Amino acid sequence: MAATFSLRARPQVEGLERRELLSAAPTLLKPAPLAAAQARVLTADPVLIDYGPHVRSTMSAATTVYSTVTIRNQTASPVNYYLMWPGGSWQAFTVAANSSRIHWMAGQNLTAKISFDRSFASGYQEQTYNLTTRDFAGGGWSGLKPSHNADGMQYCFTRNGNNSGLNFYADATLNKNALSQYRYGVTADGSFPQLFSNFEVLAAPTRVYNCIAHSLGYHDRWVNPITSSGPNKLAGMDRLYAAEGYRRMSTLDFSLQKGYQKVVVYATVVGGVIKEVTHAAIQSADGTWTSKLGQNALIKHVCPNDVAGGLYGVPVAVYIRHV
Repeated sequence: MAATFSLRARPQVEGLERRELLSAAPTLLKPAPLAAAQARVLTADPVLIDYGPHVRSTMSAATTVYSTVTIRNQTASPVNYYLMWPGGSWQAFTVAANSSRIHWMAGQNLTAKISFDRSFASGYQEQTYNLTTRDFAGGGWSGLKPSHNADGMQYCFTRNGNNSGLNFYADATLNKNALSQYRYGVTADGSFPQLFSNFEVLAAPTRVYNCIAHSLGYHDRWVNPITSSGPNKLAGMDRLYAAEGYRRMSTLDFSLQKGYQKVVVYATVVGGVIKEVTHAAIQSADGTWTSKLGQNALIKHVCPNDVAGGLYGVPVAVYIRHV
């Protein structure tokens, strides 16, 4: 690294949620300052996702899906690092203090690699990780490309407790290899056009329970969504969640609030009016969401909108309770 490398990073593996640290890998080819360093990988290579014939047929030929990561720096000094995409070479970047950078490459479910000096000690102690990415649909007539932090899977540098280096961690994780035999069934029929590979399968398909039951904490029964008659189409859902200590919020606030748990309810909407309540997703302690997809699998996804835009319509309400 250059002499101006202000902070050199050391990931604290114990703080990386749901990640398995694999054995050391061979040295990776990089510019001369990094050539002697040993690389370690953090996650396995991603599974190849077949989105099914329906999804493939409905995607515009002009649509580009970008694999995207966001690197955040929550320290008071700039941090330098190298990033490499499949088939490419290492490129050097700097993320400014208390700022972030978004990186992307055209393609679905690609894995980026990051490399950095893991301590403030003299010399270069390399740490290299594979970074799971988030698919972002863009291109086409709009030319849209990733531009917001939430567009990518988010990774963050912070100073460690003894100030000898930096921690590097992920805000949330998706293990795209888990129960991979069920992934095709999630996306094959095109019910979730915004999901792409942005999910982790948590449990196999079952007819025992559904999304509403899961959001209420029940995995031994089926609880149908309720679409009420009259002007308040959510009246039945209000009563259902009130019995479990929830109240409906006045806004669609998907943020993670310490000490609280949230449920998002979805519905099909016509002319701004709810037609049918369809689905519910519940927020986990790390800010991600879990959805039981009818008789299909139980999945984990980063944002409520990941399962919107198709079969389930759109989020129409957020319920919150103190935990």
